[in-house]
Amino acid sequence: MEKILTVKNLSVSFQTRAGEFDAVKDVNFEIGKGETLGIVGESGSGKSVTAQTIMRLIPSPPSKIKSGEIEFLGQSLLAKTDKQMEAIRGKDIGMIFQDPMTSLNPTIKVGKQITEVLRKHQNMSSSQAKESALEMLRLVGIKNSDVRFNQYPHQFSGGMRQRAMIAIALACRPSLLIADEPTTALDVTIQAQILDLMKDMQQKLGTSIILITHDLGVVAGMCDRVVVMKEGDVVETGTTAEIFKNPQHPYTQRLLNALPRLDEPKKPKLASAKLNLDPRKPLVEVKGLKQHFNLGKGNILKAVNDISFNIYEGETLGVVGESGCGKSTTGRTILRLYEPTGGSVKFNGTDIYDLSPRKMKNMRKDMQMIFQDPYASLNPRFNIMDIIGESLDIHGLVNSRAERKKRVEELLDMVGLNPSHALRYPHEFSGGQRQRIGIARALAVDPKFIICDEPLSALDVSIQAQIVKLLEELQQRLGLTYLFIAHDLSMVKHISDRVAVMYMGKIVELAESEELYANPLHPYTKTLLSAIPIPDPEVEANKRRILLPEEHLAASQEAAATLAAKDPFNLENSQLIEVSEGHWVSQPSA
Repeated sequence: MEKILTVKNLSVSFQTRAGEFDAVKDVNFEIGKGETLGIVGESGSGKSVTAQTIMRLIPSPPSKIKSGEIEFLGQSLLAKTDKQMEAIRGKDIGMIFQDPMTSLNPTIKVGKQITEVLRKHQNMSSSQAKESALEMLRLVGIKNSDVRFNQYPHQFSGGMRQRAMIAIALACRPSLLIADEPTTALDVTIQAQILDLMKDMQQKLGTSIILITHDLGVVAGMCDRVVVMKEGDVVETGTTAEIFKNPQHPYTQRLLNALPRLDEPKKPKLASAKLNLDPRKPLVEVKGLKQHFNLGKGNILKAVNDISFNIYEGETLGVVGESGCGKSTTGRTILRLYEPTGGSVKFNGTDIYDLSPRKMKNMRKDMQMIFQDPYASLNPRFNIMDIIGESLDIHGLVNSRAERKKRVEELLDMVGLNPSHALRYPHEFSGGQRQRIGIARALAVDPKFIICDEPLSALDVSIQAQIVKLLEELQQRLGLTYLFIAHDLSMVKHISDRVAVMYMGKIVELAESEELYANPLHPYTKTLLSAIPIPDPEVEANKRRILLPEEHLAASQEAAATLAAKDPFNLENSQLIEVSEGHWVSQPSA
């Protein structure tokens, strides 16, 4: 097989205040034409540093390439000048970055960010570049591409920003695509579309792909070979079948064992967690909630469109659905981070929308949120001690700086971070580490109710398992209640008591966790479940995906809106009806 890229004895270090840190240690691998190589490992294992070194994107200083060679199509990339690398990046080697918000220019419209790549490397005219960019937006699943073309990154959801990054990386049809966590922020159906797109490009153009991911289900379905990294070292390599069927290194075994599988039965929760459940007294009551946004020119986005549900004390209610379905908006509106268009939210019997700003501030101690994007939600000017300690100060929970320091260090240790790093700033942490800081901040004020908005999306599988275990232990010990928003349906199944499925601002199905996964009623739910990758190459190779045409889903939502007026929430005792050929909706049973 023709070799596209060869990495030999690569070692990369960083100069820090504590001295020299070896991030990549004597790494070797190669990738052939049309091959997909997966690189897996925990946050801080050196995966992304390796990828960015190949692209020559690591600044020096503080980085230093201590030794090694990187050959791309017979040329040494380490010998290239910066000007020569500019001609290679984007055209011959494309890269999809992990964090789209920090990779996209916030001051430039998304469409222009795609067209500038095409005009630079393909010598296209302005009109040709625009047409090609619009096609790329459509290919990566961004609806209303002509409108989205002229919008800025902050007007996109997290998932759509990642899709825009993928469109930029694929625009010039590069020979090698380095995908650094390319589907982390995407829901499973769009993830499946993106992975299918990458496979299709690979078949048509012979594109080689280096896939960096913590999702071993994606690796099972995408990769020919796998490299496992730990603390800068390659600890195991092999074909995908070999790694999954017969892992040799204890670390690889631990990664595989940490991953929850959709096809495995849910583990029962600790008994004491269930003792808090009281079906007669919900902790959170949401009735007729609406959140509409005026997009201008008479366009109204009904992000949350008349939904109702209860969350009981000690319960975890999972919410799943595609990016843009209204999951995160629901969470933010419940906490009154957005003022609602309509409806009510009661917490412990109190309607929070009736509270004055001062009383709402006091209420926030009991209602906290773990945000999806840890970089955007952490103040870059604050060190971690002040980021976590700020909430302790606001609510008067500590009496001295020594007590504050002790509490912050306890929280950092609780979420798996080194307490001695409390004086570092957000940019000094990896994406996964920043997410753990966000979790520590939410836990700082001892809340009763936490909205977890994609709290695991930036974490590798072993840390995901640790955080889920931590959340469950805290729930069992303190009687915490969670609204768990996620696109990882496997994890949602294992952590949730009940699961609600959202689509276009509506709840289309709600059921006990095991029942929903064992017997999904709504076609959209079946579509979601069929798109979930299973960490087994044989299962992935033979899995049949269920596809539902877009117009069918749209029609079902119109029918659902009509039926919702009769009974907007009682979907647990519902039946599935076909309102016209191929158009389905859940309707309350008689």
